[in-house]
Amino acid sequence: MAPRLDHSGGLEKLVRAMLDGFEREFPSSPEKLVFGGEKMTLAQVHERLRVMAEAFAAVHTARRTLRQALTDLRRSMKGFRSTYLDAVLFVKHHLGKDSPRLTLFGVRPPKARAPLTVEARVIASAKAAATRCARKTMGKRQRQALGRAEPTVQVLDAAGRPLDPCGRTAAGK
Repeated sequence: MAPRLDHSGGLEKLVRAMLDGFEREFPSSPEKLVFGGEKMTLAQVHERLRVMAEAFAAVHTARRTLRQALTDLRRSMKGFRSTYLDAVLFVKHHLGKDSPRLTLFGVRPPKARAPLTVEARVIASAKAAATRCARKTMGKRQRQALGRAEPTVQVLDAAGRPLDPCGRTAAGK
């Protein structure tokens, strides 16, 4: 029963083994044999097997080159990305962030913001109120409504009792 030749890894091993066997066992002869429906000499068969083995080697070399190129690309991608984003910012600044000419540079103009639903507005309002409460932030008029209280100074005697403006303790009046 012939081996399955549908997997390239298996086919490659078989071709290499066949090539090694031909090199060891069969000397070159002018006698023609039928291989794959064609009449060929053993040297021609050997040459075809060698070409097949070289094709597999070329594939392996190309894969290694591709892997190396992808590794190099991934390493340099951070720099490429920052350069690209800076170029986008430059173009938006130069043309305007809503300019239709941005598409000439492959930059999409920003989408229009969708209006909030009633539920989303209620949630946003509640979150804003909770944030103002947690951070104790007030608006301009809220601060004005509190008014400015005059600072008071209270002077205490040695015993810790408050003194009135004349220097007497409040308890000793």
